[in-house]
Amino acid sequence: MQMIKAQLKDWIVDKKKLQDATVVADDTALIEQKILKSIDIMDLIMFIEFLRERPLHVSELKPGAFHSIDTIADNFFAVSS
Repeated sequence: MQMIKAQLKDWIVDKKKLQDATVVADDTALIEQKILKSIDIMDLIMFIEFLRERPLHVSELKPGAFHSIDTIADNFFAVSS
């Protein structure tokens, strides 16, 4: 899971051209802190689908799913047991 979180962080830092990657921690509120805008979510969904190697289903899109790297990882990459 750490590798997924690192890839998500790298994507965010690159997409937003952040000079200081330390502003994005796994629990940083991405939209509330204005790191991502709502328009960025579509690109993020495409990146998540790329990492998962399968499309997201609309039922997976829940309020708060894109709050932080932690919530993205938990919502879209958690291993079902």
